[in-house]
Amino acid sequence: MTVEATLKSGIDVSIFYFDKAHPFKHKGVKFFPIPGNITADPTKAKRLSFIGAIKDIGYYSATVLTSSFGLSKKTVLYAHTPIGGLIGLTLKAITRFPLVYDPHDWFYEIWVNYHRNISGLKKSTASCFLRILNVLLQKIADVFICVSEEMMNAVKTSHKKFLIPNYVDEIKENNKAIRINDNKKTILFVGHVAIYQGVLNLLKAFNLTNKTLSDYQLIIVGDGEDLNIAKEFIEKNKLKTVKLTGSVSREIVHAYIKQASLCVAPFLSLPFVKTSNPFKILEYAALGKKIVVTDIPTFRKMLAGYDNAFFSAPNPKSLAKAMITALQQEDRPNQKISGIFSQKDFQGKINQLYDYIFNINCS
Repeated sequence: MTVEATLKSGIDVSIFYFDKAHPFKHKGVKFFPIPGNITADPTKAKRLSFIGAIKDIGYYSATVLTSSFGLSKKTVLYAHTPIGGLIGLTLKAITRFPLVYDPHDWFYEIWVNYHRNISGLKKSTASCFLRILNVLLQKIADVFICVSEEMMNAVKTSHKKFLIPNYVDEIKENNKAIRINDNKKTILFVGHVAIYQGVLNLLKAFNLTNKTLSDYQLIIVGDGEDLNIAKEFIEKNKLKTVKLTGSVSREIVHAYIKQASLCVAPFLSLPFVKTSNPFKILEYAALGKKIVVTDIPTFRKMLAGYDNAFFSAPNPKSLAKAMITALQQEDRPNQKISGIFSQKDFQGKINQLYDYIFNINCS
């Protein structure tokens, strides 16, 4: 049964999702968010505790079971992040409702090892738990949503997989005021200030090029567990033209991107990075900015046909060289990338997803 056929038939469809899952919207579906503090961040100690997990599972199970009673002829569970996946598996076992798993990233069991704030025992425990959870989700979840071809290949399941990359709609003009040094041009980083994002490599690269790039300032927009380490490096090396903003709104992020001369995404070349589809890269490109990014196949595919992209190995010297090369070249206006597709294309992928969801929910 297609989306249109389902709508014409008058059959109700309800989707319950957990906390910040943000399922793809559709006019034929009723969406019910379940409030709570589900998170992918393993630094949240409660989420790694047995009691905390039991409390979450109990709360979410009770909420879905009581809320879904008599609500619709069809009910679907939509889970995001590993903890959401765990709760989704539990609810599926109880209710037999179909489960859609949208992990956003993959290889979480490796990702957890790059968090400084977790002790060795917790890292080992979390990594082991996530490996087991991945196996169960790949066997039991009815639908997987993948953001890249690399993730499609990494997810080993006999169930249906949909490739739906991140989507950037038109970025609207805003009048948000930002404080910058008007006497300096800007090199911009946006994202989680963490080791796997390559922030320390970026600071080292900027330090190497400080004399060559004396007319530039580096602005790091975002928060994260390595923020204090970044501050220590800045103070130790007396990098007076580096600014840390902390966490800001998306409107402020866009304001920073619009005034930047160069945007950087210096990720480390790690398995969970290689399967990702970073939203910030799409935002950089949507605004036509020069981009220096780690040279991995995923990002080359995202930036196919975009001549304002410059690729670098994930080390300070290569990054510094790519930054200088990018800034010395003239902007190439009106660039488009294959990673940014039209609203019509995106909606087509969503319709295909819900066509399938409606069908598996008919039994």
